[in-house]
Amino acid sequence: MNEHEFFLIVAPGLTDLAALELEEKWTAIFTLAKRIAPDLTETSLQYTKTAEGITLEKVPLLAGVLLNTYLKTPTRILLRLGSFRCRDFPKLYNKCKKMNLGQWLPPGPIRIKASASKSRLMMLKRIEDTVLKACSRKAGESEDAMLWVRFQDDTCTISVDTSGEALYKRTSEKKVGQAPLRETIAAALFYKLHLLAKEDSHVFIDPMLGSGTSLSEALNFWRTHKRERYAFLSFEALQKFSIDSRLFYNQEMAKNPFDHLVGYDQNDAALTWAKENIKSQTVVLKKRDVLGSNTNLSDVPQAGVLFANPPYGKRLKLPVAPKIYFQSLWEAIARDFSPNIAGLILPRENCKSIEVQHPYKQAAVLHFMNGGLKVSFVIYRKASQIR
Repeated sequence: MNEHEFFLIVAPGLTDLAALELEEKWTAIFTLAKRIAPDLTETSLQYTKTAEGITLEKVPLLAGVLLNTYLKTPTRILLRLGSFRCRDFPKLYNKCKKMNLGQWLPPGPIRIKASASKSRLMMLKRIEDTVLKACSRKAGESEDAMLWVRFQDDTCTISVDTSGEALYKRTSEKKVGQAPLRETIAAALFYKLHLLAKEDSHVFIDPMLGSGTSLSEALNFWRTHKRERYAFLSFEALQKFSIDSRLFYNQEMAKNPFDHLVGYDQNDAALTWAKENIKSQTVVLKKRDVLGSNTNLSDVPQAGVLFANPPYGKRLKLPVAPKIYFQSLWEAIARDFSPNIAGLILPRENCKSIEVQHPYKQAAVLHFMNGGLKVSFVIYRKASQIR
């Protein structure tokens, strides 16, 4: 099978974590591909990173599209179809016509995602219309049939979306609160904590779980997605394999190192949503106000890995000044849970406002965007756990 180039779209600031996840899961993904196509030749992983994502080179088509089924940090996976210099619309039309783009798309209308920077062709609507005409298609809105056309410095790159619906949409039935955390971001941050913890802990805790996104990602990180539809399933070049999506629907690919997943929230509705979203008897969910007067600590796990996404004081208001609130939150976490490692998502302007006491030290900081807001994931670690 011919080798191809793929591009993994990743939220800015999280590309390094996406690359580490790719390296860890590549062998399992390739093994899955060989179950479908036993004659597939072994291929080493070759990739480059940018702020926008990861480019994979010389990847068999089947292995590349199956990245969708197991990776948790990318938002989409594109298959590069070709790049060429282009400074006029007739050339764009002729190039697209020769590429036979229709073989990568199901019948019917298609969606074109065009972008342009520092190029002679900057009229996005005309770019889209030209590509549609070359494909002999009408414009549509379906994510199952989508071409990405990018002009940069007069070079046109055309890609087809292999994911279909964005990969952070794990399920259409999810209940969400007022300030949800995108699943791909939650997965990346959980993975960062896991990489720091390794064998140090087998307990994962979220004391402000909201709709349960962090616990759901922790529970399913080493399983394939609970999803049957992907855009690549309609690719003409893959029809000869008669791919059965049950091969990669919610399959355990590696053992989860966390034996206990525990979540708390003070809101009854949030606990109900989390229970419906997670759908697992192995996850413990309890009512608790992390900043309340909690005297009973007998059932609170200690020395675990803790994740918290508190309100930032933007969409959800805080009862006191942000610096006071985040300091009080950290002191309650350190006192009641005594985690080995704790990661808190904080507004960028408050990422240095928490003063930690021995035995804790700041171990790492990741900067990214969440819901259009600049935030930081600040990780604290007990000094005894720092190597």
